Amino acid sequence: MVISVFTSRESNQGYSKIAKASELGPVVITYHGRPRYVILKYEDYTAVKDGTYRLPTEDEILAAVQRSREARLSGAC
Repeated sequence: MVISVFTSRESNQGYSKIAKASELGPVVITYHGRPRYVILKYEDYTAVKDGTYRLPTEDEILAAVQRSREARLSGAC
């Protein structure tokens, strides 16, 4: 599962990147470096309700946020 991470500033700059990222998996929007929102495409949401889609664990989300933070600090993004 791919977890994409965007800062709140990045999310304000354009919906299309978030929509594209949601095709690959959950999108996490951070606020002050902490997860604030998780966005799923509708098909994934309905699959969660049906029990056929597993949401990422809190540890998986926090690890993705940390990797994103490290990439931004190193200039990789």
